[in-house]
Amino acid sequence: PLAHDTVARIIELFPNRIVAVNIHSHLFGLFGNPNVMGNAYDFRTIDGDTVVTMLGGIISVPSAAIDMKVHPPDSTIINYNRGSWVQYVSNQLIVSSPFNIEIASNFDMNSRNLKIVTKFETSQSVSIPVFYSIALIEDNIVDKQFVDTAIVNNYLHQHILRDYITNTKGEILATSSYTGDTYIKVLNYIIPIEWDITNVKIIVYTHQSDNIWEVYQTENKNAL
Repeated sequence: PLAHDTVARIIELFPNRIVAVNIHSHLFGLFGNPNVMGNAYDFRTIDGDTVVTMLGGIISVPSAAIDMKVHPPDSTIINYNRGSWVQYVSNQLIVSSPFNIEIASNFDMNSRNLKIVTKFETSQSVSIPVFYSIALIEDNIVDKQFVDTAIVNNYLHQHILRDYITNTKGEILATSSYTGDTYIKVLNYIIPIEWDITNVKIIVYTHQSDNIWEVYQTENKNAL
């Protein structure tokens, strides 16, 4: 909840410029176990575990990774000092991005197939391989949650990672990219019946590689 509250304030400070993904992991031990409180939902995913591990692991919560890069004077991607997150976000927002991202989607209510069409356009040449990742999150899920030492029964969970459509380390977009280059990617995903499609969002981001995940640009769109 402390991370959630901090991210909510950052979103208010920079409206329409922030994309948040809330990861629950089996690696969090007691704090990630829904059985402790008798939750209706289990937000933990194998993809979430993989992302937490590939970003260097976690020694305490709450924590965050801002554009999945190390922000000096930190020496780790995952940061535990909530007081620094606003400044790190502010620093990243003034960095120009070499990519523009546009997302279109279509959802079939009968088959529950979500078709995602993503257009990537290069605005600055990049001489190294560029990767892209696509994930799905869900907002407005009501369930129990520890807040301080109390259990809140109707806590509103936001930005919950549901699944990665691509590999969690990303898929290759281009080995090099020149200004004006355009790439189109089309993916399909069957939305589980227990997800509320009206609260599902598509998250797309471009990043440096499959082992240095520093984010170039991120975009999001409601699935419906």
